[in-house]
Amino acid sequence: MQQTQPSKNDLLAKIGLKDKMIWKDPDDYIFDEGIFDRYVSEEYRNSARKETDEFYRMSEIVLIHRLSGLRIEYVETENYCGDESVFKLRDIFIITLQGKRHAVENVDFSKQHFITTEGEISFIQVKKINDGD
Repeated sequence: MQQTQPSKNDLLAKIGLKDKMIWKDPDDYIFDEGIFDRYVSEEYRNSARKETDEFYRMSEIVLIHRLSGLRIEYVETENYCGDESVFKLRDIFIITLQGKRHAVENVDFSKQHFITTEGEISFIQVKKINDGD
């Protein structure tokens, strides 16, 4: 019997996220800031689309799960009043200590490894900080 791949939401639920999240002011933030770091990629920061996105109150952010190094990229869109933001999933990936990016299909926290399109990768092989990414 063939095992089915988990959905993106199944994977995200393991760390308390969803593929689409809505934050409304003054609610608490929509993810646990104690287990994630947040950054804007260097590629996006230096791109022409960043200026266009700012005009439309959009941005691309990446959350790093501190324990595992799992990275979740969202497109964040803020409403005109600035009191509501919608986060839509763009990508789920890891970056190894050698700097190689891998798409993540699943994660096993008990065995501490990721299932990627290229096989299993252990948490200890993954960058857990934003260092010029």
